[in-house]
Amino acid sequence: MCGWAVRFLANAVMLLLNPLWSLQALQSEAEIDEAFAVYQNRADYFRQAFGSNPLRQMVVDDARELAGSEQGCLHYGLLKYTNNTVGVLGCLTDYPATGFGYIRLFMLRSEYEGKGLAAEGYRAVEQWMRKQNMHTIRLLVLAENCRGQQFWLKMGFVKAGEKYSHLHQQEHLVWRMEKSLETMPV
Repeated sequence: MCGWAVRFLANAVMLLLNPLWSLQALQSEAEIDEAFAVYQNRADYFRQAFGSNPLRQMVVDDARELAGSEQGCLHYGLLKYTNNTVGVLGCLTDYPATGFGYIRLFMLRSEYEGKGLAAEGYRAVEQWMRKQNMHTIRLLVLAENCRGQQFWLKMGFVKAGEKYSHLHQQEHLVWRMEKSLETMPV
């Protein structure tokens, strides 16, 4: 068992986003392997972003990087739909300040593309963040990830700027995107 696993979900093993969607903490080597299988399934993203296939260590590094945040409350693990793993989610609440949600990683397995699950999964995360009193959600998208940019624009995010961000020991140009939750219905 990983010593840092329980902290991933603010001392919870399973976080229910709504009756169909949940987030399961990585508490065992098998669960880390399951998250790595999602990363491997999205090797196209890793090759585009980092020039190589994903490594198992990237799952551990992503989790530790998020757990090391001095601000906010971390939620990282297997994204489940009707108890089946469909992806990996890493997000923070009250980061970088009270009332801000931050999506660090939202990755679905490729076989779920085109079925509306990404949008449904995001809406479950958004609904959950509203219940946590977040008024804004922020995220970063690689500048070369046109498909990701289009998805987040479709979800109501706007481009708030560009910057260079350090991801897996490399600098990348990213879009900073955000969505206000204050004027939208629950």
